[in-house]
Amino acid sequence: MNYKFPKNLRKFCFVTDGFIADPAATITGPMVQTYIIGKELSNRNWEVHYVAYNKSGMHGYMMHEGLHVHWIKARRYLPMLSLPSVWMALIRINPDVLYQRGRDILTGLMALYGLMYGKRTLWASAGETGVERKKYASQKNRQKGNFIRRWVLQIEALINDTICNFGMRRTDQMIVQTAYQQQRLLVTYARSSTIIKSGHPLPPSVQRALPIKVLWISSIKPVKRVDLFLDLADMCKNEPIEFWIAGQIVHDETGHKMQERIAKMNNIRYLGAVPFEQSSVLIASSHILVNTTEIGYEGLPNAFVQAWLAGTVTLSLHTDPDAVIMKNDLGYVNPGLVHLKETILRFIFEFAVWHRQSNACRQYAEENYSVVSIVNQIEKTL
Repeated sequence: MNYKFPKNLRKFCFVTDGFIADPAATITGPMVQTYIIGKELSNRNWEVHYVAYNKSGMHGYMMHEGLHVHWIKARRYLPMLSLPSVWMALIRINPDVLYQRGRDILTGLMALYGLMYGKRTLWASAGETGVERKKYASQKNRQKGNFIRRWVLQIEALINDTICNFGMRRTDQMIVQTAYQQQRLLVTYARSSTIIKSGHPLPPSVQRALPIKVLWISSIKPVKRVDLFLDLADMCKNEPIEFWIAGQIVHDETGHKMQERIAKMNNIRYLGAVPFEQSSVLIASSHILVNTTEIGYEGLPNAFVQAWLAGTVTLSLHTDPDAVIMKNDLGYVNPGLVHLKETILRFIFEFAVWHRQSNACRQYAEENYSVVSIVNQIEKTL
């Protein structure tokens, strides 16, 4: 389909490794945020485009909810070979502003395009490790295989990291989620940045029913430690509590072990992969959101923002971006499962405590994490 772009609208283009309309894609935090931000920008009369990799084999142009999507067929190997197609798509779009989220070779391509054509470029962090160097080298170091294969992968990683680092140095505006990321970016790339948190629209109002419902929602892979949530549920097997797990299985062994354990338990359900548009309702139906991710991995999880906006109290083993949970009475952070169990039981016997924290979550989130506020801040950087 050929599309003639009107000249009277400002064009904002997300350069991304995935878009939410790809049925084969694993829904990630950056994917959710670029979609939400794009919808709000569209409401403000921006013409919003996405140049996105597609894992379903699609390529070409489509319209999705008023957003212009330009698919680039994803490559499993040597993703740098897709960069010319991304470049040509940008030339056809001719955007005024380019935005890329998460350190990637796309960061380098976006920065180069902006320099060559005089366009404004924005980069946004997607996690605590997203401001460190040698992303690709650290990934390839974990690869197995013979010497020749590992040598080839190391060469590819070196090229990819060089492209990525160019982008991190030459992008116009750097955006981070937390003060920690801001400090690390200054150390690793000598770049100043603006803190803009993740945002979400206000969720629909849902009437919660007893018993207490405890939710774990994320991609199911080793670093997310769903096994610890299963341990927590097992510790509470004699209590009037329902435990729910939701998320796409992206690591087969982890998913298989999880399902084997759930089959032997009677207080926990696996709800499967939940589409993004349904996740807010599920989180709002829960009393408590639990995060068990390994320390140092998460930035600002989308599920946290969704939970706080819905008044769902958060319990976390490690993750607490800039200590906002503990500072603002949004839940509790403690590295011990025993303490998480005790907190949940306290909510059962002192439900007024849960109500107080639920109200604190909602009030704090509406003031700090609404998508309107986030996009206001992004527009101020332009």
